[in-house]
Amino acid sequence: MSGMRDPTVLTHRGERGWAMPTIVAVGSVLGIIVAMAAYLLGVGSSDPAGSAGTDQTAEQADQDRGDADRTGSQTSEPGAEQKSVPRQKPKPERRPRQEPPPPTRDVYVEVYNNSGVTGLAGSTAASLQDGGWQVVGIDDWYGNIPASTVYYPDSLAADARRLARELSIARVRGAVAPMKFDRLTVILTADTV
Repeated sequence: MSGMRDPTVLTHRGERGWAMPTIVAVGSVLGIIVAMAAYLLGVGSSDPAGSAGTDQTAEQADQDRGDADRTGSQTSEPGAEQKSVPRQKPKPERRPRQEPPPPTRDVYVEVYNNSGVTGLAGSTAASLQDGGWQVVGIDDWYGNIPASTVYYPDSLAADARRLARELSIARVRGAVAPMKFDRLTVILTADTV
């Protein structure tokens, strides 16, 4: 028997190595596959949603828990004790506050004083110019205006709302004659003071 070679030791062209029996090799590969599948499926996971190691989002896990609650059962191994998992409300998504785009340079603004306060239109116009608005006229307005108002032609409705927010004016209306229909018209009353 001393002349027989061990079949697990390979000798080929001066190389030495060790040959693993086929059953051990197949068993090792199957063990690795089962372990990976268990990891990917979350078997034995401490995560109540069973979503550890998957691409499942928290929202999907919440939905899965809700489905299980409605049917009165949860996915678990046979004979395992079922745990009651308190439902958590999903946190609202926080979005960064977006500033409104700056006013376009081609939007003209006229500011009128209807308050009886001297210089109100001039000081408001200066503030608007500092903010990037193109003020092209300042004057007094004669007539009865119920509250400070930004008037606009249809094409400048969005700019009118932005201007009204900057001036803290609640009243925004479509332009009427004798106002010009290519610009915004601001009429300031005593409620602005």
